[in-house]
Amino acid sequence: MSKAKIISVCGMCSAVATLCLVVSALPFARWLILLLAMVASLAIVVPMLAFGSRKYTLLCYAASSILGIFFSIQFNLYMVVPIVTFCMPFAIVKVCAESFKVTAKFTPSTVEDPFGQGEDKTVVEVQMEKQKFMPAWLKWVLYYVLLEVGLLLTALCLSLFVQFGDVWQTLTANGLVWIIVGIMQLAVIPLDLLFRGCLVALVKILRKSKLMR
Repeated sequence: MSKAKIISVCGMCSAVATLCLVVSALPFARWLILLLAMVASLAIVVPMLAFGSRKYTLLCYAASSILGIFFSIQFNLYMVVPIVTFCMPFAIVKVCAESFKVTAKFTPSTVEDPFGQGEDKTVVEVQMEKQKFMPAWLKWVLYYVLLEVGLLLTALCLSLFVQFGDVWQTLTANGLVWIIVGIMQLAVIPLDLLFRGCLVALVKILRKSKLMR
């Protein structure tokens, strides 16, 4: 695939992700936040799925995050921060964890001439080994690191852009904040399953559109 087409696809993916981030900051979109987060996250991993390029995926992530935050500052930025710091990196880690790297092992051996003419031949045996790009335990460690960072930055954003004192008192009045934090820890498991299903559907769409072989 030509580099121009790759760049155009990456540009469209960045635009879709940026649009989702901006819309998620609007007041009416709070009930659509999960859908918008999923679409934005899937959009940025298209280059990795279609072209096998982590570089373009990271560029899409950086561009859409910067633009999304920039255009959302005047709205509810605290709705955008968890998507940028948790959901989108979550999708990148998920794709990396489900990817395989193939290595070739070459084993030369000598085949003797059956006619005794001294014309022995060297035959190279090729063994292909496929293994996951990332071990499962590392995937889950990264998930929870991203989760805690996302929660921390979201709380920081709340303290900067809203009257966090009143919100904090409401959450801590009956220990509600710790219940929310506990639920978030458990939410990683169904989120992993949700992303898996969405990625399977996305791969089928990319293959039908001939962006992915």
